[in-house]
Amino acid sequence: MRQLKTIALLFMAAVLSGCRTDNTPSSPFYDSVLSAVMESNQDITELSFYKFSVTDSVTYAEQIEASGKLFRVKRDHMASKADQFKSQKKKKNAALWEAKVAHTDSILVRLDSLFAPLQSRSGDILYYICRFSGNGKHSNGTLAIFDSWYATVSPEGEVFNILSEPEKIRQGMGRALPGYIEVTFGDEQ
Repeated sequence: MRQLKTIALLFMAAVLSGCRTDNTPSSPFYDSVLSAVMESNQDITELSFYKFSVTDSVTYAEQIEASGKLFRVKRDHMASKADQFKSQKKKKNAALWEAKVAHTDSILVRLDSLFAPLQSRSGDILYYICRFSGNGKHSNGTLAIFDSWYATVSPEGEVFNILSEPEKIRQGMGRALPGYIEVTFGDEQ
């Protein structure tokens, strides 16, 4: 009976040692996200992830559609405000909103010219969404906990966003498109 227990324990140890991991999730983006988290939280002196996975990807076509839709919705809202002020006979306010509509119209034209050459890459991945959990230490010794955080990462490993709120992870991601910031904010810089 004692021999049977020993054999069972040895078998379990062998099985468990085969399941053992080195606690470093494998992903080409692991190091990029780890570095970005530490750079954005310079008070963290140690950090490792115990969970890391790529949960989604966004193609050029998907982001182009989302970015165009965002500006069209903004434009429609501004036009509605301008019409509202016109009907109230508030000429100055109406003129301000009409100027915003004209500005957004010019951005939409520039976006169309930016998006046209990118159509050839429509099926290519623009960025990945990664989910991670990890622990670290702050310089004062307190624990830093990252439970179910998200990052957006280009195929080349450039990290755009690091957030704990998954519903916001795609916000502002038009900037991943080449030339987007210059086209949308060029005259504001």
